[in-house]
Amino acid sequence: MKQLPIDTDVDINLFQDELRDIDREFILNIVSIAKISKFGHLCMTNDATYAYGEAICKWLSLQHDLKLPQQIHILKDKKIIQVDSGSDFVAILTDDGQVYLASGDPRWQTNKTFRLISTGNVRFEMIACGRHHLLLLQQDGTVFAVGSNRYGELTGYSELSYDTLFNTGLKNVKMIACGEQHNVAATNTNQIYSWGLNHLGQLGLGDLNYRRRPSLVSFPDGSTDSPIKNIVAGASHSLFLLEDGQIFGCGYGQCPINDNEQDAKVPTKIPIENVQSMACKNRHLISYALDHSSHYYQWGKLNKKLVPLEKLDGQLKSFAAASAIVNKSP
Repeated sequence: MKQLPIDTDVDINLFQDELRDIDREFILNIVSIAKISKFGHLCMTNDATYAYGEAICKWLSLQHDLKLPQQIHILKDKKIIQVDSGSDFVAILTDDGQVYLASGDPRWQTNKTFRLISTGNVRFEMIACGRHHLLLLQQDGTVFAVGSNRYGELTGYSELSYDTLFNTGLKNVKMIACGEQHNVAATNTNQIYSWGLNHLGQLGLGDLNYRRRPSLVSFPDGSTDSPIKNIVAGASHSLFLLEDGQIFGCGYGQCPINDNEQDAKVPTKIPIENVQSMACKNRHLISYALDHSSHYYQWGKLNKKLVPLEKLDGQLKSFAAASAIVNKSP
């Protein structure tokens, strides 16, 4: 199973305000936690997964209790390796390659439980959520999609597909990422493809035309001679991290050096050196990076204000902690 680029040291105390009513003994048993936007949290112990929050409990036919998260029995003894969420749904990938989805949107046909997305012998190794769609990377490198297809998120011209997985045609893929309504994929041959909405240049294709088919992204001056280490996507931008520590961005807030007025329509170098990791979220316009000296940086747009590239103060241990500095919540 693919090792996913995630925070490895997230302090549970970052969530203390949101989880302040939970029984203290239960808090001590939590080994990891996932915040599902405004809908609540998933709390994982060593042998079970629990829902906490009125909305997510309602999605799962559970009764919300301020003091005690509710166990999700369909996930008992399942080891969760990835959690991601969209506008009104959450998707979970387990270590046996299965994908489950819960939602308050009836189009997902979850019947108020976690719906098993993968069927038969098909197994997945990575997932990525957009606003109303989900990408799934099969273990053989094939990429599938399900959900809305308004801007070609699933590829092709079908209106939508909330019940059947749609084959995007991409193969030999090693990682995927979703913005709100656009997608990015990196292959084992060091190529990057993008498709979907492109109103701010987030596809990195040099224009503002959206694509209904995966299109090859070109880097300036042969910058991708170094292998691709990671790709991530925000609401309207995309980021690409190379093994040599260079980071490139395109779309909203990814400005060429010395030009804060222009959003980059092609991958443009972000002036941070020796980057080891980066993060952003499909519904946000802010981005974070961590360099090899353990310094965190942020840039983009936050609370309707432009945020120029800046180094964050303090001894931070995770992207969640970096986000909490300005958001007051991870």
